[in-house]
Amino acid sequence: MSDYEQIFHKQELYDMLAHGEVKSLDDLYSIEDVALSIQKLQSEIDFLKGYKKKKQQDIDSKINSLSSKIDFFKRVVIQTLKEHKEKSVDFPGTCKVVTRNQSSSWGIVDEEGFIKAIEQAEEDGETVDGVVEEVVERVIRKKPAKKLLDTWNKNGNLEKYFPDDGPKSIERTPPKTTVSFSFSKKEDEEGPIDETVPSKEEVEGAFDSV
Repeated sequence: MSDYEQIFHKQELYDMLAHGEVKSLDDLYSIEDVALSIQKLQSEIDFLKGYKKKKQQDIDSKINSLSSKIDFFKRVVIQTLKEHKEKSVDFPGTCKVVTRNQSSSWGIVDEEGFIKAIEQAEEDGETVDGVVEEVVERVIRKKPAKKLLDTWNKNGNLEKYFPDDGPKSIERTPPKTTVSFSFSKKEDEEGPIDETVPSKEEVEGAFDSV
């Protein structure tokens, strides 16, 4: 594909994008340039996903650092009030600081280990009523559900069990055609593809040079 053809096809593609109008390209060979454009855009998405993950880690680290400082400053305030035998102090116009004594609490670190201990205590005759509750979880399996709904849709039972005037509990996505791309290693090794949209002057210049 010549440079002129690449410029023309790229301009044609971005014109369609600008107008939000999906049209057929002039020929099948033009699909190659579209596929390479998709490859470039997907590379940008992958980069941004990695960048987002790294930034999230940086933000989490910063939050943890700030939270640690807050916890330390709180301990300083508590120690100061304790040293002066005060439970609260009021600074008019700015803030009021109050300390409260809380009872000790327990945290369940290993639920399975805790449940085993409860079961052992129950065998020993200890009263453990209400400590552990068995919950039966109902999960909808998507593939069998789809098969059932397809069957009901064909035999008319869909309206029976999901009347139009009832609550909206299901929705049907219309069928669609998808497309996938597999890129050769040779294309990957050629480096990034310039996706800059040519200006009107560049396009007209390309026409003039033909």
